[in-house]
Amino acid sequence: MSVPLLVVLAACTFLMAMMELVVIGFLDMLAVELGVSTGQAGLMLTVHAGAVALTAPFAAFTLRYFGAKGALSFGLAIFAAGNMIIISSSYFEIAILGRVLTGIAHGVFFPVAFGVATSATDEAKQGAALGLVMAGVAVATVLGAPIGTYIGREHDWTLLFLFAGIVATVLAVIVQFVVPLRVANLSTGSPLPALRNHAILFDNVILALAYVGLFTAFGFVGEIAATGAETDAGRLAFIFLVFGVSAMIGNTLGGTLSDRGPERVVRAGLMLLTIGLLSLWVLSETEWGIYAAVAGMGAGFSTFSPALNLLLTRHDPKLATQALGLGISATNIGIAIGASVGGASLSVLEAPQLGAVGAMTVLIVLTWRFIRNPTKQMEVSS
Repeated sequence: MSVPLLVVLAACTFLMAMMELVVIGFLDMLAVELGVSTGQAGLMLTVHAGAVALTAPFAAFTLRYFGAKGALSFGLAIFAAGNMIIISSSYFEIAILGRVLTGIAHGVFFPVAFGVATSATDEAKQGAALGLVMAGVAVATVLGAPIGTYIGREHDWTLLFLFAGIVATVLAVIVQFVVPLRVANLSTGSPLPALRNHAILFDNVILALAYVGLFTAFGFVGEIAATGAETDAGRLAFIFLVFGVSAMIGNTLGGTLSDRGPERVVRAGLMLLTIGLLSLWVLSETEWGIYAAVAGMGAGFSTFSPALNLLLTRHDPKLATQALGLGISATNIGIAIGASVGGASLSVLEAPQLGAVGAMTVLIVLTWRFIRNPTKQMEVSS
């Protein structure tokens, strides 16, 4: 297992995940600067996620033309350009174009990075390798988003996009030195064969629905927390910190245990996520209850994610990159649908009840997985 390679890939996933999440903290400021409403500024999130969902399934095509090194550097270069475009103009439409480009870069980079991480690692340690690369997303939640929000609100939000553009450019150069010239078993081509693989399709549906359940509640955790006690920025930041720390632990544990049996880890993670969501509903009246629930949610989703991604690479190794691309797409589709379901549910339910809605969704997913029980196809441990 090449530690320098995995660390660089984790740094890249950290940067991209941080810049996807950080705008949540100063959407109101973006709205003022760009001359639009806060609701319209929310498109900065929507178009990024949409671009990721549409691009990720086709990431394997970049391998055909650029190879692993070129595809990763290409994604980072597009990401850098998108961030620079955002700060180059005060027009909202230009900023949206920049976010579309960063979403495209995200969709290209993540599946290729996951494929490189597993292909360049011994089979016995592939789960741990995926967990390390995906830990970049967890660290972005723990440190990147809170620190970035503080900088954006207290200083100048354009500094963040400038920083991201410069760092992405540097990482694009570093990638050329740490990624092997030839990476075996990376698949190139259309995602259609992966969609026709029933095991790959099933796992991606599971992944999307699990994220629907998670973000139905977590997308509105501020409103849920406000029902039990007065919520200030510091308390909300601590909630995100708890979520991020538990996600880091879950990523590490899930990745390591996946090498012994990924299917068991998927089911355990889904169970923990269900418990965390139910706890958010039942314990939302107490501050420590919310912290415990959020910790369970963070640990649950981050435990099953690396295990499910590992399974996606093993159903058909020739389709690994396409399968991972579909996984990235499924994740973003789940986030978007979950946020929509949560927002719609708030019109008829109290905020804490979103935890019950999310838990019910994940419980259905878990039950479906047990009933279908595709162990012959899915439990492909090393």
